[in-house]
Amino acid sequence: MSLDKYEISEAGRHRTFCNRVRHFTPDELGAEPAEAGSGAAEILGDLAGAPSFAAVATTGRR
Repeated sequence: MSLDKYEISEAGRHRTFCNRVRHFTPDELGAEPAEAGSGAAEILGDLAGAPSFAAVATTGRR
């Protein structure tokens, strides 16, 4: 898990935004939809060869 924290100061106010990100491996992410009762996730690689991926899961409803 990672946490990004952004603080914005403007005249008269101060705001803080936190972005929490859970990192998954392709195997972990592929199992999540099935555990939630959805169909299997399709794991798609990066066309440029970078070590990144995307997962697409569908519910069967349109």
